[in-house]
This record gives sequence, C-alpha cells and structure tokens, in this order.
Amino acid sequence: MKRQIARVGVLPLLVLVTWACGGEAAPPPPGIEALEGIEEGILRSEVLERLPEGDLGEGPGRERGYRINRYLVDGETIEVLWIHRPGEAEVTEGGLRDRLTPVVFRGTLLEGWGWARFGELRERWGLPLPEDPEAG
Repeated sequence: MKRQIARVGVLPLLVLVTWACGGEAAPPPPGIEALEGIEEGILRSEVLERLPEGDLGEGPGRERGYRINRYLVDGETIEVLWIHRPGEAEVTEGGLRDRLTPVVFRGTLLEGWGWARFGELRERWGLPLPEDPEAG
C-alpha cells in the first residue's frame, strides 16, 4: 500500500518539474534551415540566394529584408546580416540570441554564422556588442 502512495506522489512532482522547465523545446535559431550545411568561404551571393526574403524591405541598413551592419576593419569590409524568423522582424521581446542569427561576411565571402562564430569574430575584429543590430 505504501508503494502505491509513493508512486502517485511522484507523478504530480514530475509533471510540475517538466512544466517548470519549460516543457517545450525552444524553437531553432532563425534561418537555421537555410544556413545548415553552408561552409565558410562560399560567396556572399550564394548565401543570400539560399536565405528567404526578410520582412523589412529594402533601404539603408537593410539587405534582402534583413538588418545589416557594415564595418571597415584593417581595410576590409565586414558585414553582419541579422536573420529573423518570418513575421518577427519587429519583435523586441526576448534576447537577441532568441530572435536573431548573425551571418558574417568579410568582403565577398562568408566568414561564419551563428552566435558562437560571431563571438569569435567580434572579439578578433573589435566589433561592437550586438545590443542593437541597427546601431552600426
């Protein structure tokens, strides 16, 4: 009899822990489907062809509907394209890592993508922290 009570007491606890931990898996980073399998060093134009059109339209600081920051580092052009999920271009809730995926180009070639690679390159080149992708 005691064993049955113990089992019944554990089940609600497991449900509560699962719910408290989020229960649902976090959505994949924006653009991951288009970027998976892309290797560093391919042409910028090839990367842009694979990405779906963003929601922001064209204009200053934008390319293919995404925000883009341009920097000049040691005479080379560095660009960071900020990929967002469809329909979420203007979303401000959540952290940048949840809402955006950085894609970094050096000149006409892909230097890397994703937050880990962006962190390495940001440190190497002294790029500003990505607090606001429009600043820069």
